[in-house]
Amino acid sequence: LRFHAYSVGLPKTGSSSLASVFSGYRTRHEWAMLELIEAGTARRDGRVSDAEFWEQTGTRLHPPVIELDVATSHHLYADALASRYEHARFVHVIRDARSWANSMLDMGWRMRRARARLGISAQDWQVASGFYADTSITIDEEGATDAALVPGLLTAWQRHMEEMEKVLPPERTMTVRLQDLSDSWSAIASFLGADPDDLRIETDRVRVAPVRFDRFLVTPSETLAEYTRICGLTMERLFPAEHLALVTDLSSGAPAGDWELYCAQAEQWVDEGLREHGARIAY
Repeated sequence: LRFHAYSVGLPKTGSSSLASVFSGYRTRHEWAMLELIEAGTARRDGRVSDAEFWEQTGTRLHPPVIELDVATSHHLYADALASRYEHARFVHVIRDARSWANSMLDMGWRMRRARARLGISAQDWQVASGFYADTSITIDEEGATDAALVPGLLTAWQRHMEEMEKVLPPERTMTVRLQDLSDSWSAIASFLGADPDDLRIETDRVRVAPVRFDRFLVTPSETLAEYTRICGLTMERLFPAEHLALVTDLSSGAPAGDWELYCAQAEQWVDEGLREHGARIAY
């Protein structure tokens, strides 16, 4: 291998672009992700030992055969990767909690609707991951939003930030904010030991989509209290502009958006996804 590195960001933090731009190297995106999530969550929850984790993942992780291994499950066992591979480097792309949570809820809403259309249930890995399915809330046809899921996602975001700062070796880690990713390709390449001239920057697809319905603003006073308690300080340190904008919007009573219009648009996304990709969009 010319270099050995892992992407350890959460879902919805530019992993597709990272893999695409570095596709001139030995790079894979979400290879065997479901198996990795199952093994990673089992290790995280104490259901398997470290030795059993490595046995379950088999040849997917050992020996390493990929130069830049991009999978949104790697954060679950980043400590194990850092410990086993003393020369591996890590790229940690981070996204502000507000846009990340809304993006995750957009994806979760579409997945739930697709599963409802197909008459299927969430798979075990989706529930175990804590991101892709939440069986504690039902989105009915009476206009109820999914804003109740925001505190749980904020907790997951904060826990991830704390854990990555704790387990990733700073001298072998490059942290990049998603909004800065398109301007950081050469720096990332140099950090990894890759040639910036070999990058396929024309494939860069980093786009932070506009929030079509902002769940944070459904119950602003309650959300402000939860946000401040859970992750306000981390947001202020890492994303000061986004932190200020969110606090301002929550304090001023900015509108969340039109939920019915959002749902109608989302149903169109589901229709298009089912036509193009079939049941895959449910998972």
